[in-house]
Amino acid sequence: MKKFALISLSLFGLLFLSNNLFADNGSNVQQLTEENFAEFINQDIAIVDFYADWCGPCKRFAPIFIEASNELEGIISFGKVNVDQEHSLSNQHEIMYIPTIVIFKNGSEAQRKVGGMDMDDLREFIESAVIPK
Repeated sequence: MKKFALISLSLFGLLFLSNNLFADNGSNVQQLTEENFAEFINQDIAIVDFYADWCGPCKRFAPIFIEASNELEGIISFGKVNVDQEHSLSNQHEIMYIPTIVIFKNGSEAQRKVGGMDMDDLREFIESAVIPK
């Protein structure tokens, strides 16, 4: 019985750690609120992930978004909005589904995509919005 309890405790510890592995520790993703959103998007290029903590696709996309923020540090600003906490922002930007990724250029929406994506799709999405054709 003690062995089972020890294994259970170890598994719980691993699950707890894995859920916190992709917390924003060390990432360049800024948590956005109504107070800092306008200033954040009023940059050359800013990309915002509208998400919810309970959303499965949002959870799967989070580490990809963090990885992209680290790769593009100093080039593009990355932020995220919790739609459950920031109802006015999600209403203002007509967020109907999550995750919704929105790219802003100098305060104006340039492009948006609904749904999670892999790293290659995210790179392509960013390039299509940022690089003039």
